[in-house]
Amino acid sequence: MKPPRLYPTDVSDEEWAFAAPDLILTDPQARQRRYELQTMETTSMPLSKQIAALLLCLLGWSTVLAAPSVCPIRQDQPLRSIDAFDGEPQDLAALEPDVAKERYGHWVLGYIYDEGRFVTVRCRYADKQTHDVKLANRVEQCSYSINAKHVLQVTCR
Repeated sequence: MKPPRLYPTDVSDEEWAFAAPDLILTDPQARQRRYELQTMETTSMPLSKQIAALLLCLLGWSTVLAAPSVCPIRQDQPLRSIDAFDGEPQDLAALEPDVAKERYGHWVLGYIYDEGRFVTVRCRYADKQTHDVKLANRVEQCSYSINAKHVLQVTCR
């Protein structure tokens, strides 16, 4: 038996599965249709709240994207690890991250500046070289993340 010919107006199963829940085959003046439209309107989020949520998300991402990297970028020597210190690294006051997951984490640091101290971030590269960055100006939080390509990024704000 030959398979039926497909015409440009044929709709695939995936397209039907996507569109079928939205199809209503009742008379436009039917009572149940008015009820369905009414419930759809009352359960959706008002446009002003949607816009406010979108702006809030954009504001959060703009602060993350605007924060420069703390560790200097070195050609052919990727950043491998970081340490945060309360004061100078030789004082051996290493800070543990407040959140430490496999691919991301952060230190909350505002309390150190409240006490009149500062934070130093030690950047460790693939060639085992280190670079210390003194954060003399107040920083509330330093965050790190490791992307899918295993690139470590550090930002402080």
